Amino acid sequence: MKTRFASTPSMKHTIPLRLMFVAGSVAMVMQAGCSTLRPLSSKPPVPRIVLGAPFDVRLGVGVLSPLPSHVILPAGEYRPLYEDDQVYYYQAAAKVVVRDPASVLEDGGIYVQRGTTTPTGWYYQYVDPHDGTTGWESGAFKTPPPTR
Repeated sequence: MKTRFASTPSMKHTIPLRLMFVAGSVAMVMQAGCSTLRPLSSKPPVPRIVLGAPFDVRLGVGVLSPLPSHVILPAGEYRPLYEDDQVYYYQAAAKVVVRDPASVLEDGGIYVQRGTTTPTGWYYQYVDPHDGTTGWESGAFKTPPPTR
């Protein structure tokens, strides 16, 4: 006597489901790759951005700490270095100070939305001290920094 389990799908149903999953995964990866960060290959809207003084971006209270977090952009010249489909990334000549609640120095800078000449937001690259992986943090300015 054959016993069939109602909760076990038949083989002819699992193969199409797996193929749909694989095809969907490939499509997501291809779509995500459309606006990837790349070295500068087109003309940015401004050749450089200059901050006359450090600019403090208050991020608010962190999840693990009741103290506010800050990203402090250094004074000086920011040069265009990277781009993606939406923005140009201008690298600071000095490190960006990130306080959350301890202070660390990271590579970072300012980004400008395509089609504009005003700084739109900030970014920095970090290295996770636990596993050594890198990542990016970014955010939009509530009020852009004064530039020259």
